[in-house]
Amino acid sequence: MNIAFVGNYEENAVNGVVVSAYMQAKILVSLGHKVYFYFRSPRAFIETNKDNITKRGFEGQTLFTFLPNIYRFLQQNPDKIDIFHIHSVFIPLNKLFAFCFKRLHYKYVITPHGGYDPNILKRDWLKKQVYYFFFEKSLIGNANAIFCVAEKEKLSIEKLSYKGLVFTIPNPIDLENDWIDSTHYTDSQSLQEKYIVYMGRYDMQHKGLDTLLKIFKAIEEKQVNLSLHLYGMGEDLVNLKCIIQDLQLRKVFLHNPAFGEEKLNVFQNATAYIQNSRWEAFGISIFEAASAGLPLIVSEGVYMKDFISRHGIGIVLENNIGKAADQIIKFCADTDKLKEISHRIRGVVENHMSARVVGKLLEHAYSEAIKKY
Repeated sequence: MNIAFVGNYEENAVNGVVVSAYMQAKILVSLGHKVYFYFRSPRAFIETNKDNITKRGFEGQTLFTFLPNIYRFLQQNPDKIDIFHIHSVFIPLNKLFAFCFKRLHYKYVITPHGGYDPNILKRDWLKKQVYYFFFEKSLIGNANAIFCVAEKEKLSIEKLSYKGLVFTIPNPIDLENDWIDSTHYTDSQSLQEKYIVYMGRYDMQHKGLDTLLKIFKAIEEKQVNLSLHLYGMGEDLVNLKCIIQDLQLRKVFLHNPAFGEEKLNVFQNATAYIQNSRWEAFGISIFEAASAGLPLIVSEGVYMKDFISRHGIGIVLENNIGKAADQIIKFCADTDKLKEISHRIRGVVENHMSARVVGKLLEHAYSEAIKKY
């Protein structure tokens, strides 16, 4: 099967959509499929990277000069693409590609990555409503299938009255790394030596980082020496520094993004991973941490909270700063529980989000989408 992803994706990025799309492409190549990335570029070029993914950059100074270039190319379809895959939503470039697909009767699928969550639609809601009515609605309506990253995301798709195929395909997690031995949690390790880690964008509203800092203020007021280390980048970096200073937080630390071996080293020295998002369709860093053996602490806004609770691999915080602080303190003090979770959590990830599992789901969904219309 020849598959083209709309967009340029990288293995090492702070944005989870970029990372997960790249991982999907890498998996598909390993299964014998040919995968391309089609995207707008300052210059036209074609190259095949180390993972045998072919990147095609199409020149276009503006979206409107780009459109005739990409249309002519797609009309010829020299790469013999069987199906196209659009990731994320409310992106004008996606609409241009979808316009071409519709005119040329090509098959395409969309992975919104939680982009139609009501909380997201409320941000710049007027602009989104107008854009949705004129552009996004037809992009969705003409798609052969929609791939959700979590079961809960299907509720957002239902509200859009989409009539096509809908599949649940979790983001794939790289399991080629090493994992934390359960002896990391020893009886001799005191709470004073423990810390919790977050990795991702510095977006206070989306990621709930403002509330997270207040929770850790409550923890510090209880004189518990549990620290928080945040790794990432984003427009709210300065705001986070100001809040840390205003709250006089002594045990909250901001770091640059961590990738590869550095990320693994962070996980290996942490006690647990925390995601306090107000909404989160999947949260690839959550399960990267889990694959390294870290127990999880998540908010009610994380779509995968039920999965985490059902498999007993972490806790879900209450929507109350004081109670959430108490939950975290209790969880991190329970060495036996942490050790037990760490011992089996990687197996949970492997059974549900490994390359083998996600690859089979993608192949099946693509085949069904191609046959449907």
